[in-house]
Amino acid sequence: MFILTALLALLGRSSARLLNIVFGWAIVLFFGKLPEERQVYLSIMAFGSVIWLFVLLGLPFPIVGVFLLTFVPLPSWVETAWIRLAMLAATLLVPLAVGVISLRLRPPGPSLRGLARAVAVLQGFPYTFGMAAALVLMTLFAPVLRLRTVRRLWTTQHVPIGVSGQAYEGVIRQIAAALRERGWKAEYGPASWMLRLPTWIITACAGRAVEGLIQNRLMKVSSARFEVVLHPADLVINGRAAEVTRVRIALAERLAFSPAYQTWTAPGNRLEERLTTLWRALQEPGGREPPARTSAALQAAARDLDTADLPYEEWEVLYRKRLLVECALLRKAGAGPACGKPERGDAPANRGEAAQPAQREGA
Repeated sequence: MFILTALLALLGRSSARLLNIVFGWAIVLFFGKLPEERQVYLSIMAFGSVIWLFVLLGLPFPIVGVFLLTFVPLPSWVETAWIRLAMLAATLLVPLAVGVISLRLRPPGPSLRGLARAVAVLQGFPYTFGMAAALVLMTLFAPVLRLRTVRRLWTTQHVPIGVSGQAYEGVIRQIAAALRERGWKAEYGPASWMLRLPTWIITACAGRAVEGLIQNRLMKVSSARFEVVLHPADLVINGRAAEVTRVRIALAERLAFSPAYQTWTAPGNRLEERLTTLWRALQEPGGREPPARTSAALQAAARDLDTADLPYEEWEVLYRKRLLVECALLRKAGAGPACGKPERGDAPANRGEAAQPAQREGA
């Protein structure tokens, strides 16, 4: 009996490691890759939701529940009544904990107070159920999706992005247009049903509680050599390594001043909004803003960028946008060429480079 128990425990630990790997794939496929702090909160909520599901199964079947939670058989001397009581308490406490943590994942804005905060915490119950059901499905689908990527010898890159529900479809169109301009035969449409089904489940259960994390009409832009999936907080590019790099470069140029944020903290969002406003003002025909005022606003944004407490990746994005605005300002004043776009008099070699993706596509 002792040997059998030890073997079951060893098998349980091995299964737990494998399940943990697959579960990690499922979270990234489902939500995309979030900034580190948000990823930690999301992982806690995801594990909490699955634990809640195991606890729920343990109410009528305590032995099954204990094994799913610990991968160790329930000792004969433990009273099942106490196990049921502990699991009943967990079924009430875990969703409340998930609701509290979900407050950390809300989009930037005024913090909730009083009754609104209590309602948001209570939303942890449908949120926990929806997330548990969705992640169970994603855990089944993740190996299939992963195998598909490996079979094609594709690699994956994640690009931080922030897209609201209203802007989502417009950004997808911009991505497809940017890639077509570079010569790829890119089409946009719904993402794989294996991604959309879990998304529909959690959206139906949690509603606005998952706003900013889940898009209920998840879409992709695809070609023969790559696939781009747009999550509300992550842009996932799958393809051969060289192709993924070219796609990322094309999108970095085209999406620089799109409705999508490329920063993920509140200070970064504010600076990005200021630079985007300046850029759009410079693109207006005739230009209502005097160049001197635009220059002063740009210098103020540059000073704030230099002193802002931002991750390096955010600073790099904002610094590139600052240079693009500065270049556009010089062009507006007649002191420089168009930025990021070749002039008509450029050498033919430049135009040939833009046609290369189309040649590769048909190869």
